[in-house]
Amino acid sequence: LSLQALRFAPGAKLAHPAMLAALVFEGAALIDNEKLGAWDFFYVPRGVEHATISFPGGATLLAVSMR
Repeated sequence: LSLQALRFAPGAKLAHPAMLAALVFEGAALIDNEKLGAWDFFYVPRGVEHATISFPGGATLLAVSMR
């Protein structure tokens, strides 16, 4: 497992995340019209079609991925 902090600029979008899961550390993420704020967690299952993740005001995520 790999744990890393990822920072996204305001307006950034992430279409194909390589992460398994992430915690929004600061800022906000928008996934399929659902807003996630600081300390919200999301999971990205492999092999499942998912919505683009956008960061309207920017965000820092603490992301977990397999290496």
